[in-house]
Amino acid sequence: MADIRFGEDYRLKRFWWYVASLWPLKCLRGEKLVLHKAEKRIKGPAIVVGNHASLFDWWFAWLVLRKPNLTPVVARYFFSDSFNAYWLKHAGCIPKSVFSADNSSAIAMMRCLRHNGILLLFPEAHTGALSKNEPLPDDTALFIKRIGVPVYGVHVEGATLCFPKWGKKHTGGRIEVTTRQLYTKEQLKAIDKDVLAKELTDYIAYDDSKFRERNELKTKNPAEHVENAAWICPACGKQGGLSSHGDVVSCSCGWHAKIDGNYRMSSGYATVQDWISDCVEKLKNAAKDPSFEIRDDVTLKLPTHQHDGGQRDAGRGVCRLNHQGLFYKGTMDGKEVDLSFPISSMFLLPFTAGRNFVIYEKEQCFIFCPAHKENCTRFSYASAVLTGAM
Repeated sequence: MADIRFGEDYRLKRFWWYVASLWPLKCLRGEKLVLHKAEKRIKGPAIVVGNHASLFDWWFAWLVLRKPNLTPVVARYFFSDSFNAYWLKHAGCIPKSVFSADNSSAIAMMRCLRHNGILLLFPEAHTGALSKNEPLPDDTALFIKRIGVPVYGVHVEGATLCFPKWGKKHTGGRIEVTTRQLYTKEQLKAIDKDVLAKELTDYIAYDDSKFRERNELKTKNPAEHVENAAWICPACGKQGGLSSHGDVVSCSCGWHAKIDGNYRMSSGYATVQDWISDCVEKLKNAAKDPSFEIRDDVTLKLPTHQHDGGQRDAGRGVCRLNHQGLFYKGTMDGKEVDLSFPISSMFLLPFTAGRNFVIYEKEQCFIFCPAHKENCTRFSYASAVLTGAM
């Protein structure tokens, strides 16, 4: 593949977008997709911002904006596998170290806008398990204010329920996408940056639990893997004894509940989202103690940038998260290491439920896989609590 600079158009970019669009078409079969399209296709330089509800938000934005020449900003994690990186590069995507200073990403974004491109940003920069908007860093508003190009918004509702963070794809749901222009260049010059940050947060805000009340789902095996996101048993209050199968979640203490196709629970809580939210609230209360700390044995993985899944086992050790930061003590490539990430340099830890959580240091991505799968979610929300993000 010829070398290309991120932020510049690849000559077959529109063709790659067309080919890539076949993937969500297949995955979304069975869903009802409602698009409220823009009156006309937008032109660059411009910035598009949207809430981050699923892996297919880029596709929703592309469709509702009438297929413009978008340049998405994507987490470096997804560039770890050479096959995925090849597709992402040819589609014009810009890699970014999420919630970390990344000069190369900033340069690529500026390059895109200088060439009259259209940047696609998802300020939340990750998807969560609460089925509603996650904490939003302030740097997006500062960037938009400084650049001063027209800003458009894309808002997605319903997608988190069709693709729950902890489980498999569900069918029969409704996904609704809207768009509108948020700011002109003149409006950006006049608006205060704090007001801009609040207005962006308000625009991105969504709650798919409320959306679900108006739109029923048809869900098979709705309970499977829910214990990866809801880590505290409603009956005994302990962690680690939960398991699931089909539409039933149970605990080793004897408690069990059926979960219906709309994520309503027969026992413990009204809905799965209420259950996860209460786990986070308990985490907030626990974190008020200055000695609060969570830890687990972990496997450390590092990106390979090869067509092998993109990750390799690099070592094993223990991760600790407390009011001072995240700490790893163990091995890395055959050597004993102590890695530390101060809380002052963090926002939150993006995670894949039941698999891992990640942190970036410049362009390096560290991937930690806890021995207890529920701790992927727990470490992530604990980090957001400790940094004051939520």
